[in-house]
Amino acid sequence: MSASARMRNRSLWPLASMLYLLSGLLLPPPLHAQLPTRFQESWIRISTELRDSLESEGMVGASWAFVRGRDVVAMETFGFADLETNRMVDKATVYHWGSI
Repeated sequence: MSASARMRNRSLWPLASMLYLLSGLLLPPPLHAQLPTRFQESWIRISTELRDSLESEGMVGASWAFVRGRDVVAMETFGFADLETNRMVDKATVYHWGSI
């Protein structure tokens, strides 16, 4: 391979790398990554049942999530993280050992 051909190949790497990275943003996700068609309906039903159960048991606060791979697909929070300050549970609430 000539020096000019090697230089041309090197200059294409940044462009090729950028196109590869952008393809992940522009192309639809693979079929195996898509959620089942009734996921939202099931998630609402399960969350409602869990929330009702937590309320009836007198639970102060909780959160739950459905995680697929590295992605949080759905998350719900319930009640208070701190009753004294009336701070609600949110996605940043830290649960300490023994609070489970």
